[in-house]
Amino acid sequence: PNRPFDPPTHKWGALQVVARYAALTLDDATFDGNFAAVGASRDAQQFTVGANWYPSQYVKYYLNYEQTVFDRHASGARPTEHILFMRAQLSF
Repeated sequence: PNRPFDPPTHKWGALQVVARYAALTLDDATFDGNFAAVGASRDAQQFTVGANWYPSQYVKYYLNYEQTVFDRHASGARPTEHILFMRAQLSF
C-alpha cells in the first residue's frame, strides 16, 4: 500500500472490496459416464463478497462471505450453503 499502517499518522494501509459470481453446469455425459453420483447436483451458482486489508506490503487479511445455490429449479435440491471465512497471510 502507498500508506502502510501507522495509526498515529492516520494511515491505515489499503482496503480492497471484492465480489465474484461463478456458475457450474454439468451435462448428461457426466452422469452417464458415472463421473458423478446419482442424485448429485447438476448445477450450482456461487456469489462471493469480501474485503481484503493490506496493512503493509508483508501482511494481508481476507474476509469473505460465500453463498452457493444448488439446482435452483430442481425439486429436492441440496440446501443453499453459506460460509464466512477469514484468512491472514504473511509474506517474506
